[in-house]
Amino acid sequence: MAKRTAKAKPKAKQKAAKKPVAKKSASKSKPKPKAKPKRAVKAKPKAATKPKPKAPPKPKAPPKPKASIAAAPSDRAGNRDQLQREILEMARELYGPEQTDAQLLALDPNDIDEMDPSIFYELIGERYGVEADSDNDYFGGFGGPISKLIDFVAKQWDGRTNKTTEMPPGEWLGDFVHPAATKATEAAPPPEQADEEDQDYGEA
Repeated sequence: MAKRTAKAKPKAKQKAAKKPVAKKSASKSKPKPKAKPKRAVKAKPKAATKPKPKAPPKPKAPPKPKASIAAAPSDRAGNRDQLQREILEMARELYGPEQTDAQLLALDPNDIDEMDPSIFYELIGERYGVEADSDNDYFGGFGGPISKLIDFVAKQWDGRTNKTTEMPPGEWLGDFVHPAATKATEAAPPPEQADEEDQDYGEA
């Protein structure tokens, strides 16, 4: 019999030596985490500063009244001359341009029925700032001949007030008042006699 040849046992496969895995270098640092965005810090609103209350303005002292200085005799005489010129101009415009100074001075506006004398007296009072005398029953002191009216105004006038006044319509004056005034002055007594009659009236 033939001999069995012994089969060689297969050699165990040698395990391939594993290559050592190179460790990651420790020098490589881990990636830093991304920095979180900083929150914007809101600035605290500043406390509103209250405006300091202003001190109330000091009350102004009332103006001191000016002491009224009595006009000297020469000033009074000058004021009366001025008043006479201006009042006669107004009277001439109201009662007729043909009237002389003497006729107008002797004329009592109350004698002209065509125009209420108060119209003339109000114009005079407004122009010179003169008020009627409440104790005088005859038109508050304005009544009587125009010469007396001038005396009354001269006593009260301050010497400064002189406003522009509006006269009545010239056409109406020319048609009605001027003719009536002409008749009244022609029939009037002379100025001297008129003064005597006024004195008698005041004494009565």
